[in-house]
Amino acid sequence: MLILGRSLNQSVIIQAPDGARIRVMLTEVRDWNGAKSVRLGFDAPDDYRILREEVETRGKKGGQYVG
Repeated sequence: MLILGRSLNQSVIIQAPDGARIRVMLTEVRDWNGAKSVRLGFDAPDDYRILREEVETRGKKGGQYVG
């Protein structure tokens, strides 16, 4: 696992093996009553599916994504 520090509005670029570029940007840092959270923006080709891990895990049935 690669761990990077990013400031607000800074991005990370992921280059897929097929040459597609996926940009992940830190768009907001929130403090909800002492609990920190961040908002991320994703810019990827339309044929790339981007899911939160808990949604992807819940959506799998028999090793295939349903939904």
